[in-house]
Amino acid sequence: LEDGALSKPLHPGRATYSGLLAAVMAAWGFTGPHRILKGEKGFLKATLKPHPIHRNLIRIDMSQTDRRG
Repeated sequence: LEDGALSKPLHPGRATYSGLLAAVMAAWGFTGPHRILKGEKGFLKATLKPHPIHRNLIRIDMSQTDRRG
């Protein structure tokens, strides 16, 4: 964002719009997922690097799966 792109000023406006839309939707009774941050398919799982121990567990789990081919 340091190159002075023309889209840079749009970012805070889009964030504001999204926040206001979320507030209005909540006021209207819209609901969303309860585990959006820590769920199995949540934000943290999607954005954080897996810990080395987790990689080993995944490898163990994968070795025990039924391979059809």
